[in-house]
Amino acid sequence: MTNHQSAEQLLELATKAGAEAAEVLESQSLSRPVFFEANRLKQLETAQAEGIALRLWRD
Repeated sequence: MTNHQSAEQLLELATKAGAEAAEVLESQSLSRPVFFEANRLKQLETAQAEGIALRLWRD
């Protein structure tokens, strides 16, 4: 399942639950800091984060 499919499914669930409006927010980040000391590689890291949020409006 792709994130696009997940977003569509969340919107469908929101509509079925009676939401007048809904918004899906998706966030992704990738960080790869590289540290050198005395022109030599000292440290290499990789960090990845993902998230998805659903906001509903209902009266």
